[in-house]
Amino acid sequence: MGRCLGAYRYVNERMAAILGHQAKDLQGHSLFDYLDPNEQEQVRALFERRQLGVSDQFDMRFRRADGAAIWTIVSAAPVSDAHGAFAGSLAMVTDISSRKRAEEADAFLVDAAGILASSLDYEKTLAEVADLAASRVGDWCQIGLKSEDGELRIVAVSHRNPARAEMARRLAADFPDDPERPRGAARVASTGRPELVSFIDDAWLAEMARSPEHLERIRRLDLRAYVCVPISARDVVLGSLAFASAESRRRYDETDLLFAQRLAALAAMAIENARLYREAQEAIRMRDDFLSVASHELRTPLTSLALEIERLLSGIRAG
Repeated sequence: MGRCLGAYRYVNERMAAILGHQAKDLQGHSLFDYLDPNEQEQVRALFERRQLGVSDQFDMRFRRADGAAIWTIVSAAPVSDAHGAFAGSLAMVTDISSRKRAEEADAFLVDAAGILASSLDYEKTLAEVADLAASRVGDWCQIGLKSEDGELRIVAVSHRNPARAEMARRLAADFPDDPERPRGAARVASTGRPELVSFIDDAWLAEMARSPEHLERIRRLDLRAYVCVPISARDVVLGSLAFASAESRRRYDETDLLFAQRLAALAAMAIENARLYREAQEAIRMRDDFLSVASHELRTPLTSLALEIERLLSGIRAG
């Protein structure tokens, strides 16, 4: 890599694979063509350091050919020509996406646990967690809980863009999820079995759709990957939690499935704690009601007995 603010002069096959391209297709293109837009200003500053003869090691996000973001660690050093003048830079790039995702997942779970523990109003905290997930984990997050009749009631739908979240809410209202269908959040809540779709194609969308209108509206969500897990406590499925990628072009894998299961376990704990608290409060109320009734029932005969004793004592004193 070298001249013209990062024009590639040589790229090996491994680096090209990281970017999702062929090495020959990258020759002559600018480094900035494949950077995440959020990284460009930082990289310009780092490139200027190369020109001053400074070597660096730093984290950098690229965008793959399919649009997905990948994290790398880059070790870069300046390269001089025969006259000692700056001629470009040499960079060694290592894909660290898995490590970064693990770090981000752990940090997210800490934040989510704090939200879920902040209130016994679990529907409110679940909605807050869904908002957090849509901003940091997936473009979409949906959480549903089973009602007493077994139907899945959506309690939270979130997207980075509120208008798109409203689009999904209207879609869910017009086409309620059916546990009898082969896939979907209601199916997961019914069977207790998770679902992972690493890449959503039109065939998958067609399988999910109930009508041409439904298919067209699902397509507008621009879904790219999907993971859905049950929310369970004490071997009882309480609902389901789902993530979907869209604009980020992120593809989910077994690591994302494990993360979703860990988050679902936190959600189940919050729901269970709230229900146990309500049950304890109800037990206390019933106890107090019983004591109030018992006190009243005992007070009536005791009052009569006290009056009778007073009458007898008065007779004795008179005699």
